[in-house]
Formats: sequence, structure tokens, C-alpha cells
Amino acid sequence: DIDVDVDIDADIDVDVDADIDIDVDTDIGIDVDADIDTEVDVDTDAIGVTTTPAPIMLLLSAFLLVFGISGISFYYIITIEGLKFLMFLGAPVIGYLVSKYLNVAWKKIAKSQYYKISPTLNLIGKKGEVVFPINERGGVIRIVSSTPMKYEKMHVMPYDDTSYFERGMIVYIIRVKNNKVIVDINKNLVKKMR
Repeated sequence: DIDVDVDIDADIDVDVDADIDIDVDTDIGIDVDADIDTEVDVDTDAIGVTTTPAPIMLLLSAFLLVFGISGISFYYIITIEGLKFLMFLGAPVIGYLVSKYLNVAWKKIAKSQYYKISPTLNLIGKKGEVVFPINERGGVIRIVSSTPMKYEKMHVMPYDDTSYFERGMIVYIIRVKNNKVIVDINKNLVKKMR
């Protein structure tokens, strides 16, 4: 007789605790500085333009007014339905032509008061008051004249290019060179130049 008793007990406990922490701090900073400096120097003597164009709002309002009036007029004048498309062509063209003519007329009306100085005029030594500041590009002075306005404004250049004269300062005409009036604050330069 054989008696076999086999008792097998197996207890398996598996505990897995996993903690995963990931902290990521990312700072991204972008600083962009853009600086553009431009300087335009225009020599007005080389261009030779002494008039100004008409103000843009004057031209725009004239165009819109004439465009509207001519559009309404064409609508009632053109009675043939097949030709009504002409008002879409005619009204803008008439508005443009009136604005163009107005600009030309404005240039004739608004002529500059700066004239070429005759070398026979005895301007040397005359005293003038600065109206627009005078720097290396020039400025404007006002001198006493015999015109009905009693004053004449003229474009002037400084004797020394580094000179700067504020509005209201008194300057003296030193000489006339190449139809440009040269001025300085020092009255003694008048005697040296003669």
C-alpha cells in the first residue's frame, strides 16, 4: 500500500507601484528690433519746380462730384437701352479730365513767390528777418521792399554751411552768387565781401 498526499499551495503576490513625474520648463524669448533710418535730400534748384500740385482732397472731391453729376446726366440723356453702358465709361473719364484740368489750373494759380534775383539790385547789406529757419539747405527771409505788400520774401542760403538761423533772427545779405542770396548774422562780413 502506498499512500501519497501532495499539497501544493502557491501564493504569488506581485505589487508594482510606478510613479513617473516629468517636469519640463521651457522659456523661449525672442526679441526683434528693427530700425530703418532713411534720409532724402532733394535739391529744389535742380528740379526747377516752383509750383505745388493741388491738394488731394480737392482733386478727390472734384472727381466724385463731376463723376456723380455726369453719371446722372448720362442716365437721363442716353435714352437707348443698348447705349446705357456708355455712362459707365463716360462718367469716370469726364471726372478724371476735370481733376486733371483742376490740377493744372491750381499750378498756374499757386505759383511760387520766389523769383530769380537780378544782379542789378542792390541787396548787399540789407537787413532781413528769418521767416523759415535757415540751415545748409536754405531758408526764407523777409526784407523791406517798395511793393504794395511792403515786404518781399526770398529764398536764401547761409554764408557758412554749418550755420543755423532760427525764425525771427535778423540776418544781413552778404552777397548774391549764382542767383542765390547768401546771408549771415555777422554784419562785418558785408564789408569784407565788397
